[in-house]
Amino acid sequence: MVFKLGNWIKGDKQVEQKQVKFAEAKNVEVVYENQRAGSCLAEAILAVPVKVGVKKSFEATLLSAASLGDEQAMERLIRRSSSVNVANSKAWTPLMYASQRGNHGACLMLLRCGAVLDAQNDKGRTALMLAVSWGHSRTAEYLLQHFFSTNSSVDVARRVFSYVNMRDNEGKTALHHAVLVNHLTCVIVLLKNRADPEVVDRENRSPLSIAKQFSESGRSDAYKELLKYKKK
Repeated sequence: MVFKLGNWIKGDKQVEQKQVKFAEAKNVEVVYENQRAGSCLAEAILAVPVKVGVKKSFEATLLSAASLGDEQAMERLIRRSSSVNVANSKAWTPLMYASQRGNHGACLMLLRCGAVLDAQNDKGRTALMLAVSWGHSRTAEYLLQHFFSTNSSVDVARRVFSYVNMRDNEGKTALHHAVLVNHLTCVIVLLKNRADPEVVDRENRSPLSIAKQFSESGRSDAYKELLKYKKK
């Protein structure tokens, strides 16, 4: 099955041929089409790193719906399948797309249906890392609250510390990513949930050292906040 979204035409000199990147699922059938300029839905799709033409329609469409925040479509699709943790060839899940786009309602639905919070994509990034990388503090806070509520009181502190300080393939934590985009609200959310400002990545840089460097050049609001949580 091939999905074509937006206004697609041929033979128009004003159109631009683009590869719609939607849902790079396994067994993908890539679609190249001519897109009419000004199609809002098509532009929204092109802004997300996935492909539109696929053979495995459930995986692709759920990824698409989560990315676009189409909760009605998601609900219908979830009813037709037992899994909300389908992943494409880059190991992106619906929760990752919803978190990256800040689609809070989509995240709520996926988590209530059993989405895995600590899954990592091909770059080692989690839904939490993706949320803070794009400045979605509300989504990040909910992901952390959900993780907290679904773990037993016996080991919850240890597990939350481990989750919030997970590292990607570059050794970066969610706090690294929040500092790099200079999103103070996300930084505060992470720090309040035990993010470590001194953990170093593969380049031996910590969130604290990055924020200090940015602060010296007038590019960071996070440094003073991070100092409050520095280990004594």
